[in-house]
Amino acid sequence: MHTPRSILQTCRPLIRAAARRGYAMPARGPPNLQVFNRNTKWLQKEKAATDVEASRRTDYLRDEVAARLCERLLVC
Repeated sequence: MHTPRSILQTCRPLIRAAARRGYAMPARGPPNLQVFNRNTKWLQKEKAATDVEASRRTDYLRDEVAARLCERLLVC
């Protein structure tokens, strides 16, 4: 049976290592996964900009968000 003291002695090196390591530390070496690709995002924006009519049909979402934000700011 493990006693609290034996558990603490077993976990102490892990606790110390965790205390030394800060959050959001960059990993060593090259990144394994590229989450955001600037070129792909640019191509996506260019493609969306070519179809002006479709862009105007989806502007309602931006307008709705802007209207709700203004309402919330005016209430304060």
